[in-house]
Amino acid sequence: MSHATPPVVTPATAGPPDDTLAEFLAAPVRPDGTLDACQLEGFLFAVATAPEAVDTSEWIPAVFNHADPAFASEDESVQVFHGLMDYHAAAVTNAQAHQPYLSARCAGGTDAVAECAPDAPLARWSQGFLLGYEWLSELWESHLPQELADAHEDDLACLGFFADAPAIHADIAARARKARRDPDAAFLREAETARADFAAALASFAARGRLIRDYVIAREAQRTPVRSSKTGRNAPCPCGSGRKYKKCCGVATA
Repeated sequence: MSHATPPVVTPATAGPPDDTLAEFLAAPVRPDGTLDACQLEGFLFAVATAPEAVDTSEWIPAVFNHADPAFASEDESVQVFHGLMDYHAAAVTNAQAHQPYLSARCAGGTDAVAECAPDAPLARWSQGFLLGYEWLSELWESHLPQELADAHEDDLACLGFFADAPAIHADIAARARKARRDPDAAFLREAETARADFAAALASFAARGRLIRDYVIAREAQRTPVRSSKTGRNAPCPCGSGRKYKKCCGVATA
C-alpha cells in the first residue's frame, strides 16, 4: 500500500457541509449523468477558476446532464437551488484561496492506486473537474497565453489523472512491457506522483484562472467608454428636490 500525501483537506469550518443536497443528487430518480457531491465539487472548481464568470443559469443544468431533475415539489426545488448556491459560493471562495482544498468528503484515503477506482472519492472529484473543464475549454483556448500552456497542461494532467486512471494505466502498462519493466510498479509511481503534486496543481491552476480573469476584466474596462455624469443646468436636481439643478445644488457648485 502506498502512503502518498493526501490532497489538501478543508478545515471543518469551510466548504459545503450540506448532506441534504448530496442525498438528493444520489437519489435513483435523478436523471442519468447527474453529478454526485464529489463530482459537483470538482465541476464547480472548474467553473470558479474559469477565465470568465459563468452564469448560474448555464452551469446548473449541466449538474443534471441537462435533463429534468425530477423535483418532488416546488419547496424541494428551492431547497436544492440554495444548496447548489452554497456549493458554488464555497467553490468561489476556494478558488480565491492561496491554497485551494478538497473537502474531507472528496479527499479520499492514503492509497493512491485505490483512489484511481472510478467510484473512489478523488476519482469522482477528478471526473467532475474534467467535465467542467471540457465544457469551458473554449474559454481557456481563447484566453490562455502560449507561455502558460505547458504549465497549464501539467496541472490538467495532474488534476485529471484519477479520472483517466484506467486509460493511463493501460498506456503505462504497454510502454512498461516494451521496456521489460513491471507495469504495476510503473503505474504506482505515476499515481503517487499525481497524488503528491495534487495540492500544488490545485493552487497553480486556480492562480492561473485568477490572473487571466483579472486581465480580461481590466481589458474590458479599458474598452468601455466613460460617460459623463455631469447634470445639465435645466435638468431635475439629482437631490430629489423637484427643482432644476441650476436653482438647487447647481447654485452651490457655481
